[in-house]
This record gives sequence, C-alpha cells and structure tokens, in this order.
Amino acid sequence: MKKYIFFDLDNTLTRSRSLATPTVIKLLKTLAKNHEVLVVSGQSAARIAAQLGPTLDGTYWSMGQNGNRCVDKSGNLLWEHNMNWLQKFEVLSYSHKILSKNLFPYKDKLDLVDDRGSQISYSFVGHTEKIGLKEKFDPDKTRRTMVLKKFPFKSKTVEVKIAGTTCFDFFIKGSHKGKNISDLCKKMGWKKNNCLYIGDALFKNGNDEAVIGVIPIKKVRDPNDTERVIQELLLKK
Repeated sequence: MKKYIFFDLDNTLTRSRSLATPTVIKLLKTLAKNHEVLVVSGQSAARIAAQLGPTLDGTYWSMGQNGNRCVDKSGNLLWEHNMNWLQKFEVLSYSHKILSKNLFPYKDKLDLVDDRGSQISYSFVGHTEKIGLKEKFDPDKTRRTMVLKKFPFKSKTVEVKIAGTTCFDFFIKGSHKGKNISDLCKKMGWKKNNCLYIGDALFKNGNDEAVIGVIPIKKVRDPNDTERVIQELLLKK
C-alpha cells in the first residue's frame, strides 16, 4: 500500500490559483487519516495554504517552490533553498527578453513576474488573470514549448520548467521536485516504493517531469481526475 502520497497543486488538486473544491478537501482529509499527504507545488507555502483552505491545516506537508521550501505538517521548516541575486538577475534578464518580443497579450506588466524566494515564476498573461483565460492560453503546452525552443534559457546555475497554465518556473539547477522528494524520503527514512506522486505535468519540460524514476507516479488530467485517483487510494486498505 502507498503510504506517502505527493500531490502537485495547480491543475491537480485545484484549478490554477483557485480554491480546492469541498469534495477535494473532504477526500484529502480522509486520506490523511491513514497516509502522509504532501503537496509539492511551484506555488509558495502561503498560496498552497490559501488554495487548500484552513480546514486542512495540520494535515499535509507543504513543499512549495518545487519543494525548495519544505515544511512538515506540524509547521517545522526542514529546509529552504533560496536563489541568490545573480541567479535572479539571469531570470529577470531572460524574462525581459521574452517580454520585449511581445509574444502574447497581457493586461498588467507588474503581474507577470512573481519572485517567491527559492523560485521565480513568469506568467505570460498574468498570475492573477481570469481563470478561464488562463486555461485557454496554452492547454497543450505548445506555446510555451515553442518559446523555449525559439528562445532557449541558458544558465549554469538555474533551470526552467513549464508549469501551471501560463508559467515558466525558474529555480536553482538540480533543485527540482524529483531531487527534493528524494531528499525528503532519505531524510525521513521512507521507502520510495511506498510513495506515489500525482501530477498533471509529467511531460518533457514539465515541472513534474523530474519526479519520473524517483518514486512511482500517476498522471492526471485535472482536479476531477485527481478525485477519482484519491477515491481509488481510499479503497486500497
């Protein structure tokens, strides 16, 4: 039986930067009774908490910024890997280059870049844009894949992954979800075969890709699909 269940957040447990549904909240609360529930997201810890709501406080481990800030379910900080100023400068310079090409329309330039400390996320249309517009922007990831192909991001210390509905996630090279999940398993003495990762971005250059080969995985399409997977887990006692 899988004991340690890792979830992506946006497009897996919730829609982009949106509240979890009552059904998802109820399922996670039930799952947490007999499993360790962990949320590994490009979002910050504050956003994870806001999207999952206070009902789930104390029931899950928060691994924000692709796992680069890890907090256990009791609120203890296990680690935090922050980017330095030079790494951030590289990301902001690249973001400015993309912005100067005016590839896609946006409403507010100040809404495009979100510095989360361990990670910088660049949204092509804006982090707080309407959810419907965000979900229509690049559902098959071809637009962002095209940008990376046409304008490769080159850095010795920072990497980029496609994330969420409209974003690029930039973080310290090698400090991706796969590495941070592996480090946590080692630190806690968890057997990887007893773990399961559930996410929507298990594709080339997706921010879940690095988990492949680290622990068992389950690809989902959206939160509705995740509900089905959780229900199946609850039946396996």
